[in-house]
This record gives sequence, structure tokens and C-alpha cells, in this order.
Amino acid sequence: MCWFRNSKEYMDQKEFHNLADQIAEEFTNETSIRLENVAICVEEIPTPEQMQKTGVRHGNMLMGLYEGVPETTWGKGLSITLPDKITLFQTAIEQYAAECAKSIREVIKDVIWHEIAHHKGYDDQELEEMELKRGITG
Repeated sequence: MCWFRNSKEYMDQKEFHNLADQIAEEFTNETSIRLENVAICVEEIPTPEQMQKTGVRHGNMLMGLYEGVPETTWGKGLSITLPDKITLFQTAIEQYAAECAKSIREVIKDVIWHEIAHHKGYDDQELEEMELKRGITG
């Protein structure tokens, strides 16, 4: 269920997760990119450890996080690894969508694209350049 509170759009976590799964599936159907051994998770907010690991300061938004071994390093002396994980942080995504007058769907799509690019081996500087070309700001 989707509702509005103070002109902001909010979803319950199950609906948000279903939307994220749908967008990830659409992404893989629209591109030649396959997501193998990658779990997409939804959390309300990042943990203090996740904030510290990414270097995001208190008060700033972390909308998504890729944790795993990028494909560019697969097979380079690595043994069996756990599935990679993309975590979407619902509160930050909803807040960003409201502040930027974007739909939650649009923001989720941008965040998933960003985190999949990390999975493919792109670093933040490369992603910033790619996002500018795609017209993604923020």
C-alpha cells in the first residue's frame, strides 16, 4: 500500500521490496546484464557499520550499498564466496524522492543501476561520470 504523509510518498516495506524486485527484473530484461549470485535486500536505514564502511557522514543519505566481490575480480585467487548483496535503504530513498520531486520507482531504478555498476566493477568516480551522462543528479 502506498500513502502520502506531508506531501511525501511512503510504502510499506513489503510493497517497497516487491517494487525493487520488479525493477531489478525489468533492468535485467532491458539490458544484457545478468545478476548472478546477487541478493537484493531492503532495510529501513543503514547500520552504523554500513555508514562507517562507506564513509557517509551522519546526516547524509545512503540510499543503497553493494557488498560483495565485483565481477572484475572473480577468479583471481578467490575461493567460494557468499552471494553478493545490494541493499536499498527505504527511508533515504523515500526522503530523496520527496525532496527531488521524483517517484520512488525512479529513485529505486537509479540506485539499483548504481549498485549493479559497482557489482560490475565500476568505482564511484567512474559512476559519477556515467551518471552525469545518464542525467542522474544527486
